Amino acid sequence: MKTNRLYLTITLVGTVLAGCQKMEEPAPQELARDNGSWILSLEASKELPATKALELDSEGATLNAYWKDGETVAVYFNEKLLGTLEAKATGDKSATATLSGKLDKVDGLSVNSALTLLFPRSTWDYTGQTGAAPSATGSLATNYDYATASVTVKTLDTYAKAITTTSASFTNEQSIYRFGFLVDGAGSAISVKEFSVGASDDRLVQSRTYASGAWTSTYGPISVHQPSSPDGNLYYLAIRNENTYTSQAEPYSFLLVDGNDALYSGDKNIPGGKLGNGNFISAKTVSVSQVQLTPKGNHTILEFEVL
Repeated sequence: MKTNRLYLTITLVGTVLAGCQKMEEPAPQELARDNGSWILSLEASKELPATKALELDSEGATLNAYWKDGETVAVYFNEKLLGTLEAKATGDKSATATLSGKLDKVDGLSVNSALTLLFPRSTWDYTGQTGAAPSATGSLATNYDYATASVTVKTLDTYAKAITTTSASFTNEQSIYRFGFLVDGAGSAISVKEFSVGASDDRLVQSRTYASGAWTSTYGPISVHQPSSPDGNLYYLAIRNENTYTSQAEPYSFLLVDGNDALYSGDKNIPGGKLGNGNFISAKTVSVSQVQLTPKGNHTILEFEVL
């Protein structure tokens, strides 16, 4: 019989001027403070494999991705959020798009400044996922499918109040996982209303913050709350793993609660070469076993035995 000690806190259910006479060019290249809104429009593309708007194919085996009209990209300069751009795809399910919008806070920006672009929203956070299957308008695509790009300011037109930059090539910042849980590795996948996943190297990213031109990560398990049963009892999750040994397999550990409030735990090795970003990883055979909890006083330290 295997006895484990688990430290956890469980919460169940709980973005021309053309002149006729020669004029001297304005001397300053830097924008003055409180100049109001400036217009930015640029061309954007994505790397492959990519994950923007997400849709499974008819066989449920491939995750297709493309730009969708109206998607937003946040624009940062150093630690400042300058505003958001809106995507206009260049075609149906296209890998390229035009991003345009207004930047309201551009003080200090100058030619050759670097701008950081973050898709699909201005906050980078993997908590609060539901495990729902991917769709073009689902929460996985609109909240957790992060991609970044860096562009350089080329011109600042102080007359038209317009900014031009280099084009943007977005890089995927996580992988999409599909999990199915089998009791003792047998039978069909069971329905669960809540589960968490952690990694042996403890480098799963919960959130990221931007300051002084760099992102800093906060690590910890990723939790999913899904009171309903999805098709096939398969759960989808965006995971960014910053383990640097991506060529080696890494065990992921799971703690889950089913519809009857029974607690299960299990492990699954994620193969080497799959731990980087931009992958679609299907792990539909995660073996879990029911656990027996033994409370230790009033603390959140529990001992459990695998039945």
